[in-house]
Amino acid sequence: MKLTAVRFPLPMEPVGIVLPARFDETVADHGTAAWAWEGGAPDLPIDAFDAPSAPAASAWGLDHVVVTTPDMEATVRALVEVGCDLRRHGPTAKGATAAFLLAGTLIEVIDVPSSTAPRLAGIALETDLPLDDLAARWRASGFEVADPHPAVQRGRMIMSVRGHRLAVMTRR
Repeated sequence: MKLTAVRFPLPMEPVGIVLPARFDETVADHGTAAWAWEGGAPDLPIDAFDAPSAPAASAWGLDHVVVTTPDMEATVRALVEVGCDLRRHGPTAKGATAAFLLAGTLIEVIDVPSSTAPRLAGIALETDLPLDDLAARWRASGFEVADPHPAVQRGRMIMSVRGHRLAVMTRR
């Protein structure tokens, strides 16, 4: 199984990307949160859609997709049952419980006991472009953007476009 596409209300126009666009092997599209799978989606209450064809977004990649859930074990089990490779499961540096699964794209599952159901909670892109320049372009278009800062992964920087479920990181 492989995650082939994700859909979020992504504000990519300020940085010159028209969606849908292919970030490495995964397509990102604009709209209500949903995902597309090769071979069928996992048995989770997350909307599925048919992945559109899309041109490559040069200088960009998809680092990971975030799923939040009130039931970590059931969500991880559903992902493993469709062939996702569980890479790590346990506490994070920030004290949350998370699981990391490989489905072509990395999926980070975060335990949020107060949530009502599993949901696609966000997307993290990676880029070769300077994060300070990207932040300035989003801000000039009226978006609230956190200043780039060190990511959990050593040697990487990250920023978020607040209110849009979007983080952008420097490439590995």
